[in-house]
Parts: sequence; C-alpha cells; structure tokens
Amino acid sequence: MTNAEAVWSLAMLGILLVGAVIFIRVRRRMQDFTEGRTFKVRLPLWVAIVERFNWYALTLVFGAAAFRAFSVAHEVARPRHRIEGADAVYAVTGVALIALPIAMICANGISWIVPPLRRANRNAMSGLEVSFAKLNRGLLLFGAVSIPLGLIDLAISATEPWAR
Repeated sequence: MTNAEAVWSLAMLGILLVGAVIFIRVRRRMQDFTEGRTFKVRLPLWVAIVERFNWYALTLVFGAAAFRAFSVAHEVARPRHRIEGADAVYAVTGVALIALPIAMICANGISWIVPPLRRANRNAMSGLEVSFAKLNRGLLLFGAVSIPLGLIDLAISATEPWAR
C-alpha cells in the first residue's frame, strides 16, 4: 500500500468513526431509542440469541453477494486489475455499510414473521409505548445514512483517486 493509499484509507475510516459517534449521540436522544432499550432488556435470552444469529447470518449473505457483485463489475470495468490495498479497504467498508442495515431490517422482519419470536416480542412490548414500526425507525434512519455512504465508498474504490 502506497502512502497515498494509506492516507485515503485512514481518512475514510476516520470520517466513518466520527460519523458513527455523531449518529449514536443523536440517536440516543430520541424517545424510541430509550423505549427500544427497555424492550430489549425484557426480551428472553433465547430470542435475543436467535435474532442476533439471524442478523449475523444475513449480514454475511448480503455482504458476500454485494462484494461479489462489486467484484464482477470491477472485473468488467478493469480486466486483470486486483482489488487490493485502499481498493479493498473502500470495497469492504462500502459493502459493510450497505449490508448491515439491510440485514438488521430483514432479521427484525424474520423475528416478526416467526410466531414464537413474535409472541416473545409482543410480551416484551406490553406496557410500553413501543411498536415494531417505532423500533425499526432507527434501523431505517441508519440505512438512510449508511447505504448512500456505502455506495460512495464503492464508487471511490472503483475510481481510485489516489492513483492520479
């Protein structure tokens, strides 16, 4: 990795870190966030484990599919050019920024579709002013920020501005 690639990679990772800290601070001040925390504490352990497993598995599936699609497009645009160095950093972070919110929303959908999980979720929601839609609002906000950033990362990886 050249010095220019290292600077580009570290700058992007730094920007993502600052953005994540700002997003978390803003998100924690929202009413549905605190209700969501209370709801998560009330969930039975087995439901939390199943939901987390679904989230991880779906992230791997969506991430692998997105990275494969990017690799194919990259190969078509630049035959015999390997994805390495800063290319790889931007490609992997771009794919992760796209796959994470989609996988989280799908995992929540699965937990609402499967009857035993839905019953456990409803029991945990009882007595709270929280709903499935309110809880997914945060994920949709995360996706609205994360997916465009992931696409920008992939575009930067494809154009390699550090090589100029």
